[in-house]
Amino acid sequence: MGREFIELFDEWSTSYDNSVTGNEIEYREVFKDYEHILERVAELSYGHVLEFGAGTGNLTKKLFALGCKVTAIEPSHAMRMIANDKLNGKVKIVDGDFLHFPKPEYVDSIVSTYAFHHLTNEEKAKAIDAFQRLLKPGGKLVFADTIFTTSEYCGQIEPSVRRFEPLFAVN
Repeated sequence: MGREFIELFDEWSTSYDNSVTGNEIEYREVFKDYEHILERVAELSYGHVLEFGAGTGNLTKKLFALGCKVTAIEPSHAMRMIANDKLNGKVKIVDGDFLHFPKPEYVDSIVSTYAFHHLTNEEKAKAIDAFQRLLKPGGKLVFADTIFTTSEYCGQIEPSVRRFEPLFAVN
């Protein structure tokens, strides 16, 4: 994943938590059931968790509260600073993205919410391939992300999102 969205996320960092709570009409549908989704991803995770797109640390905080060891990856400097403040430095949040990040030897779970859609299909395939080598036997890959019923609807919601066909979807 290129870093083309970094400036956008650096700017959004100060209002991001307000956006995900449904207080901004333009994001209300995108972040519907946000807290429940984060809680479910956290519940499905265990052990040493590698989190991608940590943002302001909302999922990171839930994972840590459940006793997970978390290595959080976030490309936006401004988002990392907010997450570090929110977590009082208890979790290591490092610069990186789905394709370029400090690789631990192995992890038990790899998680991400609301970020994987920024990759092209080719980048997604490369990332999934790399993740397979990092997960311990029996490890979990738990992603929750935005999905659109049609590419036209996707364009109405967020024109800057790359068009893609979902690799798979779980209800």
